[in-house]
Amino acid sequence: MTATVEAPAPVALPRQPSRSSWRLPFALILGLAALTSFVFLGRNSLYLDEAVSTSIASAPWHAFTQNVLHRESNGIVYYLLLRGWIHVGRGAAVVRTLSVIASLGALTLVLLTTRRLFGNRAAAAAGLLLAVNPLIVELAQDARGYALSILLVCASSALFLRG
Repeated sequence: MTATVEAPAPVALPRQPSRSSWRLPFALILGLAALTSFVFLGRNSLYLDEAVSTSIASAPWHAFTQNVLHRESNGIVYYLLLRGWIHVGRGAAVVRTLSVIASLGALTLVLLTTRRLFGNRAAAAAGLLLAVNPLIVELAQDARGYALSILLVCASSALFLRG
């Protein structure tokens, strides 16, 4: 008697639907996230940590480099971006919009990465959960580097998957 060994069945990745079928849900989820992030964005004035961030970013170059290198080195990328962003405006809503943009970028990367790995339904579910997550919305409305950190983690994960 000879034993026959059958080859394992190939693993099927989720079928990638056309781009046009994904555009509307993608846009609706991003719109929902933008709505939840921009609602009441400028209602409150800047609190202490946000005021420190804007004062560091608007300091003269000598003081800026001293603060960033010796006290706030973990947020150097955010402070450099905020330094350029405050030329748009210094109001609470304008300063916080930088974090909203980073949060929307992170959501975009989550949608694309989840879609690539698990398909449209999983991407839509992950996107909806992220868009209405109270902690993510709070971090998106905060003039600190937290939303940028989330964006950078999502970008590194997407690049890892692509590699």
